[in-house]
Amino acid sequence: MGRHDTGSPYAPHTPAETAAMLDAVGAEQEADLFDIPESVRFDGEFGIEARDEQAVRREVRDMLDSNDTLVEFLGRGHYDHYVPSVVDHLADRQEFLTSYTQYQPEIAQGFLQALFEYQSILVELT
Repeated sequence: MGRHDTGSPYAPHTPAETAAMLDAVGAEQEADLFDIPESVRFDGEFGIEARDEQAVRREVRDMLDSNDTLVEFLGRGHYDHYVPSVVDHLADRQEFLTSYTQYQPEIAQGFLQALFEYQSILVELT
């Protein structure tokens, strides 16, 4: 299989492939594929300075802290809890998203034990 080099790890198509696709649909450039009315287009500057993620989180947290915290009566005790962002990463691990169990009982038992421990720790995290 040949090397597929787009020049960027984030660009899925080479310029030649992009040109071939545009030619197939009769467009000269990618912008021709969209029809955005002039009345909703914004060509100016947003006036927002570039900030890193930590600065944005800090600013949003400061804004949220200005809100009043009120008593909630919904949720039956399962509200107002923090779920760390790593939980989503762990919960999406492919090795834990399959129902496959090996045929050898000694291996399957260890795998089932690992699944049990994994699910138990996720419950504790969330």
